[in-house]
Amino acid sequence: MNMIVITDHNEAVPAHPTEFYDIVERSKAERKELIDFLTQIEEKAHGISGISNRDILLQSLRDLLKENNPLSKRLNTYVSRQRKAVYPFLIQYFNLSTGPSIHHSFWKLERDLGLVENYMESFTDTIDFLSFKADEKQITGILRHLTQACQLMKQYLREDDILITPLSEEVLTDMDYFYS
Repeated sequence: MNMIVITDHNEAVPAHPTEFYDIVERSKAERKELIDFLTQIEEKAHGISGISNRDILLQSLRDLLKENNPLSKRLNTYVSRQRKAVYPFLIQYFNLSTGPSIHHSFWKLERDLGLVENYMESFTDTIDFLSFKADEKQITGILRHLTQACQLMKQYLREDDILITPLSEEVLTDMDYFYS
């Protein structure tokens, strides 16, 4: 159990805030924001699939790609920070294996992330080469790749939370006991 201090703003913070605490809290907030944004993109993709006018449909796809670019940057920033600051620290702190596992593991997170990257690349590469001659089947396939990428990324973020949060809480508790 973390020792916490209640601030004037009713925020619970550890008795001894650390850089690791800041990273954990930032990650929690970003995970929620990213999941919400991914859900919005996914809903827009479903909405686009109902457009019957080809010109409007193709323009909507390109607009969706433009919206996807900032999302991709935010996701890359999040993943990069997790890979550089959080995962190595927790792996070393708890002496965890990075090998294959069917349970929640860092290996599984990396594997899932690879799938997300493949679907996202497929979506962006296909849109780049999309012509006005694209048929409905191709367009449906493009939208499926995007929705699949969104679903997999949301799953990755949830798995990240399931794996990271309990370990991080234990580290923060240990830090509080150390400084108390």
